[in-house]
Amino acid sequence: FSLGLVLLVWGSGLFVDSAVSLANRFRLPEVLIGATIVSLGTTLPETLFSTMASVKGYLHALGNALGSILCNTGFIAGTLIFLRPVLLKPREVKDVRTGLC
Repeated sequence: FSLGLVLLVWGSGLFVDSAVSLANRFRLPEVLIGATIVSLGTTLPETLFSTMASVKGYLHALGNALGSILCNTGFIAGTLIFLRPVLLKPREVKDVRTGLC
């Protein structure tokens, strides 16, 4: 257990450092890499096991995985918008009722 925990912590640090290095190499904000690559890396195992369970007949597992992905994505997007609000000019906002800008 201890060896597994040490390897998990070491691998996680290596994964995050590699993601930051990738962001710097392509001159992308680190937040963008964190919100995409790191979140995919942490969500894919759950999605894989839920998909395998749904193939075996446990159909609620796929809904659980999709709900988790949507929740994680919404939480990340909401946090990012809270930390750095997106300011729109009035001419950039489309009126839904009329379809006019």
